[in-house]
Order: sequence, then C-alpha cells, then structure tokens
Amino acid sequence: HPRVHPVVAALAVCPCPECDDGSGATLVLEPTGGPAWKLVCTRCTLLVKLPETTHKAAVTRDVCAACGAQCLAVEYHKAGG
Repeated sequence: HPRVHPVVAALAVCPCPECDDGSGATLVLEPTGGPAWKLVCTRCTLLVKLPETTHKAAVTRDVCAACGAQCLAVEYHKAGG
C-alpha cells in the first residue's frame, strides 16, 4: 500500500488472517529480530513465533505463488553449535 511506512513495507509478509476486515492490517517480521524471531500484526495482538532454532530471518522479494505472501529466508543454528 503506498501509504505504508517504508520500514513496515520492507518487513511485511502478508495480510493478517485475524484482521480480515479490509483494515490493511499486516503480519510483519518483528524489526527487533532475534533471538526470539516472530511475526506480529500491525493492528491486533496476533503473534507467530518462529522456531527457537532460528538464527536469522529476513523477508525476501520472492512471492508465494499459492497465497501471495512474501517469502522468508530463514537460517537455523547448526546442531551442537
């Protein structure tokens, strides 16, 4: 959406499934990052935690052909490290 702040636009993944009301609510990758990576809604309290083994996460430019969401690039901690 053109009125969305550039930081929010860069972290946006998909419309919030809980706020399916046309409000423009969006799930974004939490800008504070790790170690507790999560997606949060810009309007409601929906929170989606990524696995604790997530080392790094970023929103990519790739779009899912099935649902239209932005894809995430996720790196996990190596076992034993």
